[in-house]
Amino acid sequence: MSSHVVAELEEACDYLVLLSEGRVLLAGDIEEIVDAHRIVTSAAPQGSTPAVPGPPAQLAPHLVIETRRTGRQITALLRPDGPLPVGWHAETPTLEEVLLAHLRTPGAPALLTDEARPAALAVSV
Repeated sequence: MSSHVVAELEEACDYLVLLSEGRVLLAGDIEEIVDAHRIVTSAAPQGSTPAVPGPPAQLAPHLVIETRRTGRQITALLRPDGPLPVGWHAETPTLEEVLLAHLRTPGAPALLTDEARPAALAVSV
C-alpha cells in the first residue's frame, strides 16, 4: 500500500518503508520505529537565541533528528541513547511526527529495524 495519509497507514499496515529522493529513511515494523523515537521538551535556557541552529549540547549523547525552538521551549525528536538530562520531559511521538521529522531532515541516519536489515548486514548472536 502506498499513501500520503499517515492515518491510513497506521490503521492498515504493520510494516513501513519511508523513501525520500531514492533513499530509505525508515524501514521496519511501525511500532518498533515509533518506539525508537521520543519527543523531548525543555525550557529554553535564559538568554538563548532561537536562531541558533542545531540541538542543545545536553542532548549530545542522543541522535537528534530535529530540533525546534518556540518562544521559551525547545522540542526535539530524537532516538534516545541512555537517560535524558534533568529538566527534559519525554513523550512517545505519533507515527506522523516521526515521518514528518525524517522527511524534513533527510540527512538524518536511516533507521532499519532488525527485520528490515538485509541478511548480509544482520548481526548474529
